[in-house]
Amino acid sequence: MRLLVLVCTFALLSLNSHAQLNITQEIGGEQLNGTTYLVDGNPSIFEFEHPFYVTNSADEPLSVGCRRTELDVQTGVGIQSTLCWVICPAYVDAGSEPIRISPFSASIPAGGTDSSFVMHLRPNGVDGCTRYLIEWFDAEDDTEVFASIEMVFDHSAGSCLLSLNENEELVTKLSPNPSSEETVLNLSGVNSPVNVQIIDLLGKVRSTFPFNPVNGTSRIINTTGLSNGIYFVSISDNSGILKTIKMVVKK
Repeated sequence: MRLLVLVCTFALLSLNSHAQLNITQEIGGEQLNGTTYLVDGNPSIFEFEHPFYVTNSADEPLSVGCRRTELDVQTGVGIQSTLCWVICPAYVDAGSEPIRISPFSASIPAGGTDSSFVMHLRPNGVDGCTRYLIEWFDAEDDTEVFASIEMVFDHSAGSCLLSLNENEELVTKLSPNPSSEETVLNLSGVNSPVNVQIIDLLGKVRSTFPFNPVNGTSRIINTTGLSNGIYFVSISDNSGILKTIKMVVKK
């Protein structure tokens, strides 16, 4: 199994984002925070098992939680995953938990390194690409993101690089973001109806609505009923999740 790092960054907004953790493939290795990391394989692989080292670069101890968010997955086809942080919980089917938060946190001393993170994926013979956002955050304030990476598991017979480029044709934007009462979702690059879900950090779907491009490329999202914090706007069709973007509510 060949491992590649795609040298491209992604901008996902949080209330307070500080690079107080270094995410590396090996101790003292290249920092991967803010990058897209590609794990390359094929559909016949039984299980992808990929660890990262998490080093505290702050001058004080940090209590760190971890969560993974589905960005692009195929649902209903048998793909399973689990996120190991301190311990490894049971595997879940793709789409059953759009956001999964580890129930445990790790206390990392200043300058210390934690090696308990491992991301597992079982493609179960499915040809395709699976994308996740992995975030390490303040265990006492889950809106405070210390570090994040995007992980792409290539379990295709060909290459995920083409599908990654195709997926970039779907352009999403929220304005304003953060919002207090409402924000406008602009969506372009899609030619058929999709479904939009607003999901909170616990993985609960707070609202859902259809988005049909024949009716225009924008839709107002009312945020008055949402508490301050981070939410995820997930766009999907019958094939699964197409893209997930972060939405911040701040009143």
